Amino acid sequence: MIFEKYHVKDIEKEYFSLHDDVFGKDPFHYPNIVYIAKINAQYIGFISGYWHDKKTFYIQKTAISKKLKGQGLSAEFAINAWQFLKEKEKIRYLLGQIETDNISPIITALKTGWKINGYFTDTIGKQYIRTILDLGN
Repeated sequence: MIFEKYHVKDIEKEYFSLHDDVFGKDPFHYPNIVYIAKINAQYIGFISGYWHDKKTFYIQKTAISKKLKGQGLSAEFAINAWQFLKEKEKIRYLLGQIETDNISPIITALKTGWKINGYFTDTIGKQYIRTILDLGN
């Protein structure tokens, strides 16, 4: 599995196709930096977000293609992603959020070193946990 960095404008067709496959059309939440994961030149997932500060990347969304769900790739995807971001992007911290009723990603996050550092409810009533990962750079 490899990760490559893109700005959305450079891969609009591929990114929006994969994003919409997982989340449906959601133009209010399209980010400005995308890391696409590939296996054998096939797009399999992405991490999207923005720089929070010079050492911290805020992950807006992560996803694996629906076609690949249930194949045990979530933890491998996460570990490869965090290693890529630490080594290639020199990121120290990752910030994120997970819907409280989305149990599988919460379990994967905790298994891969994330810590829960808060909780909030958005303006439409969805509840989230805030998460942070110290990559140690």
